[in-house]
Amino acid sequence: MLNQENIDKCGMIMNYSTPRLQLLILIEELAELQQAATKMLRNAGVMEPKPTENFYEEIVDVYVMLQQMQEYYGFGDKGINFNAGLKLDRAIVRFRNGGNR
Repeated sequence: MLNQENIDKCGMIMNYSTPRLQLLILIEELAELQQAATKMLRNAGVMEPKPTENFYEEIVDVYVMLQQMQEYYGFGDKGINFNAGLKLDRAIVRFRNGGNR
């Protein structure tokens, strides 16, 4: 997701802040992403939604906050990718079986 320079910056921020504060900011950023996604869908009507600049910015904000949580709590890339693979495999099976459409 982020390059090493930006990962290091996330670590620096966690040195100046507290996990509690950063968790609150994560929740805030997730809510802003939800709002941007909802607005995109609402504005699209029956058409396929087109990504907006705000939606893009909120995705970046959430990426940064997730990286900070990963750094602070020591979640390794290997474990995250392993678990992501399991979740993606389950989703593919559901879609192939006609679910979540």
